[in-house]
Amino acid sequence: MPWGNIKRVETLDAPHHYSSYEPEDFSAWIDVVAAEYVRLRTSFAAPLPDLFEFPGLGGFTGAAIKARVAQATVPKEDYQKKNFSVMRSDLSEVAAYMLLERTFGTEIAYKLVRDRELTKLPGRGIDAIGIEVGDKHVIVLAEVKFSSESIKPGSAPQVVDKSDDCMRNQHLGHMKERRETIDKLMDCARRAASDAERDNLIAAAMYLEHELWDKVEVVSCCVLMRPKSLHTDADFGSFRTSPLDYEPARVRFLVWKLPGVIDDILKAWAQAVENKVGAP
Repeated sequence: MPWGNIKRVETLDAPHHYSSYEPEDFSAWIDVVAAEYVRLRTSFAAPLPDLFEFPGLGGFTGAAIKARVAQATVPKEDYQKKNFSVMRSDLSEVAAYMLLERTFGTEIAYKLVRDRELTKLPGRGIDAIGIEVGDKHVIVLAEVKFSSESIKPGSAPQVVDKSDDCMRNQHLGHMKERRETIDKLMDCARRAASDAERDNLIAAAMYLEHELWDKVEVVSCCVLMRPKSLHTDADFGSFRTSPLDYEPARVRFLVWKLPGVIDDILKAWAQAVENKVGAP
């Protein structure tokens, strides 16, 4: 499903990448993201039959069962919880998945939004682990944040460089604790839905474990959601000013610029999701 035209501003500081993306039609964009969100939250590992028969209850169509599942698994509007809103976190992660898949061809076999244990709590761990296969196996370690912080000129939001769980600390940790990162790749591999995704993850993990840099590279990827009025080039923070800090990884920093203020963005998101859950 197309999400309309996206304005893109890109800067390539080889081998690093910095870009921002702005949907020209926000309503169309958020509708597409909501559709993907509900699809992920209601997906079954095994295909649903057209009809279920339950003794004592009668027949139910597969569509009716899926609608019931949506009620159980799609979180309800909770944007009043601010930074603790599950739906706010989920908007960021689904938009990140879609941007990586559509723009960079990233394979994301395990998606926290779909695969997490609890409906009402965000997933734990790296927000997205992706693979891009070309001359090398490229491991994309993506961390995703939403910031509506108004900051002084020339500064990055705290979620980029300063908070305890900021992107900087997360990515430095992924490289420092490389054994844990490799273990996470292996765990993703066992959850992959296709043979190709499984094999690519295992190969990337093995190459990284043995430091075969001619066959593997790592991308420290950040996806930052920002109200358009607050975004500046300073949002890239140390990922732009000190990219060598993240070696042996290279940096890819992507920003979604969204119109309006945070409350209006999240209200529109909650409504779009509600519409999809209620759709036949």
